[in-house]
Amino acid sequence: MGNQHGKLTLNGEVYDVNKVEEIILQLKSQVDEYKKQNEEHVRQLEESKEQLESKIAEVTKLHEELDKVKSVLQQKVMRGKPDILSTVQEEVILAKQKTKKDAVSGESLVLRTATIDLKHHEKDLSSKNLIKTALKENDFLKNLDKNQMHAIVSCMKEKSYKQGEYIIKENEPGDDFFVSAM
Repeated sequence: MGNQHGKLTLNGEVYDVNKVEEIILQLKSQVDEYKKQNEEHVRQLEESKEQLESKIAEVTKLHEELDKVKSVLQQKVMRGKPDILSTVQEEVILAKQKTKKDAVSGESLVLRTATIDLKHHEKDLSSKNLIKTALKENDFLKNLDKNQMHAIVSCMKEKSYKQGEYIIKENEPGDDFFVSAM
């Protein structure tokens, strides 16, 4: 490699030094621009990754809520309660049909008040906290007031099951509330 009067010889070819310096500056500028673009792409990729993780968490939560709703609807069906959608459809059909009867009569409702004695069961603080947490996470029970929550917690009893034993069995009434812990 030689340098004679502003000329540069490289691999047997002669280049003008000023032209080579100009090309080097252009290449450095391009490299800097590519670095900036790369940093921006990395930032956008991280942002997209965070958004994706957030959406996945949201979808997971919605699936959990959907499973809870399906479970409740399944319990209603198993108890012989009518399907909500079919009931609404029947009401729409009946409303469209012209009937001759304009009045409805029925027996008046007499409310009976009954006193129910609640049986309280002793439990340690961790068991109480576990039950409270389960109640607060349940969509149907999370809005209970303090007294209702306390009553449920104090009336629940501990019951152990063997590994592999079924806790909830088909065709049983389903009147019990379970909190599972391992």
